[in-house]
Order: sequence, then structure tokens, then C-alpha cells
Amino acid sequence: GPFTFTTLQICSSVPGATMANPIQVGQVPCSTSPFVNTQTNTLQNCFSNSYIGANNQPSPDVWYQFTLASSATVQISHCGSGWDTYMHLLNSAGTQITFDDDNGPLCTGLSASISATLAAGTYYVVSEGYNTITGTVTTSIKTTDVCPANTILNLNCFIQGYWDGAGAMLPVLANQGITSGPNSCDSISIELHNATAPYAVSYSTKTILNKNGTASCTFPFLNGAYYIALKHRNALETWSAAPVLMTASPVNYNFSTSNSKAYGSNQVQLSNGVWAIYSGDLNFDQNIDLMDTPLLETAIANYNFGYYPTDLNGDGNVDLLDIPLLEINISNFVFSTHP
Repeated sequence: GPFTFTTLQICSSVPGATMANPIQVGQVPCSTSPFVNTQTNTLQNCFSNSYIGANNQPSPDVWYQFTLASSATVQISHCGSGWDTYMHLLNSAGTQITFDDDNGPLCTGLSASISATLAAGTYYVVSEGYNTITGTVTTSIKTTDVCPANTILNLNCFIQGYWDGAGAMLPVLANQGITSGPNSCDSISIELHNATAPYAVSYSTKTILNKNGTASCTFPFLNGAYYIALKHRNALETWSAAPVLMTASPVNYNFSTSNSKAYGSNQVQLSNGVWAIYSGDLNFDQNIDLMDTPLLETAIANYNFGYYPTDLNGDGNVDLLDIPLLEINISNFVFSTHP
């Protein structure tokens, strides 16, 4: 020695290799935003002839699983794959509902396609080639439903310093001299970050957070999973615990019911069953530490009142009553955590 060798990947762990480990489509998306996935169905890629049901071909199989929340017409195609493909649509037990070889309803020629009206439930698609043929096959899955123009995201969250002690937050905008509705607390920024590294911002907007912790914002129509990041002028940047699937509208996400709804369980408990994002990051460095203290001390010395981020308790004045909250979070070494 030494000797050089290569170990093969564990095929059972490859998504799409078996019915037990299919490529997950989730809820089938609408017509103008289809699920699209491309695979090369060779043995080297861990795909084998694992489907043995009706009309089985000896070509290696790629498995997909999708769900329907209600009855819909689903369109499945290999259109554009450019070779002789074969397709099976199966029920949740793996029994074939229908199949297609050539000249299906969605594309003519050798690329397979299926259009079927299905009840709510779970289904499988098997993509393969005719006979023993292999190649790169693109599988598209969608419903015939028209996609909405926008995606509405409804949120629930609380800000630690603005808690009124009785189940809601203070009318901070009104307290700080900003005209607002009677139910308004303060403005927040919402960012949607990609689910994979480097987790770039895909969309962002600003909205009003109400006293009861509710907020709503509108994005262009979305079809995918995103981390939700909350930002506020004196609170710690806080992300959702995991990417949130946004394939239907409205999308609802509640940060306030558990600290585990935030990435790293990074929230503070206000009362039984109520959690909030931390207050006190005045210099926006994603840490609540001694670097925030001078900003608050200067504002207190200047007798600031009105619309200032240093008003941590939201009463309209920057004074000694804002200090304890900052000191507690500094002592607890509170900092932002996210991917």
C-alpha cells in the first residue's frame, strides 16, 4: 500500500431510488409554476427496476410522491426529454392507476405524459424508459388550477419590550407621535431567504405589526420553501425554525406559540404559552451587548422622546425605564442565530 479505492454511494439513501424514498413533490403546484425535476435513470446513479407492477419496463425507475389537499386535474409529463420514455401513475398503495408510453395528452412523440383527475390523497409517479432504454428525463407535475397573482403571508409575533403584560403589545406608534390606527403597534420588516446556502434574500417587504401580534404582507406568487426573517428597529433579527413551504395562499406562520418556532429556539417567554423576539439590538449587529449601551445612555441624557429605537419599552420616552430590559438581555448573552 497505500491503495486507492472508491466506495459506491448507499443507493437506499438516494431520493427517487425506491418507493420508500421517493423525490418529494409535496402539494402539487398550480399550472404556471410546475414542479420540475431532471434525473438520469442509470444504475450508476442508483436507479434500478424497482417498480414491478402493471406495464413495468426493465428500464431503471425514478420515483416521485405528491399529495392533493382536494380533488384536482393533475398533469404529469416528460415533454422535452427527447427520448422514448415511459410513465406510471400509482395510488398510495403503489397500484397503477394509469400509464403512458407515446403520444400522451400533453406532448406528442416518444415522451410520455398523463392528465388525470384525482381525489385528495397521496400518489406516486414512476418515470422510466421504454424497454431497457435509459437517459436524462425531465418530469413535470402540476395541476390545471390557475396560479394566484400574489402570495399572502400572515404572521404572529410579539416584541419583548412592547408587551403590555395583559396579552397584547402597546400602541407604540401612537405613543411615539406617529399617526396610526388604534390597533397598530409598530412596523416590522419581513425577509424571505432561500432555503439553501448561502441563504440569500429573495424577497423583502415592510408591514405593520398589530397590538395583538398579527401582521400580513404580500409577495409575488411563490412556489417553494423560504426561511422567514423578522427585523425590527430595536429587536433582534429572528428567523423561522425551518424553511416554510409557500405553494398556496395564504401562508400562516406563528412565532409566538413556542420558542421552537424560531431558529435555534431563540425567543423569550412573556407568559404561559406566549413567546417574543428579544428587544435591545440598537446597533443592528445581531448581538445584544455592551456596544448597545452607549446609544441608550446618550438618548437618555438628551431627554429624547418620540420616534426613537432607543425607546425599548415603547412608552414614547427614552428614559431610565428602558435600561433594565437591555441589561437583562446583555447579561444573558443574547445574540441572533440563523443558518
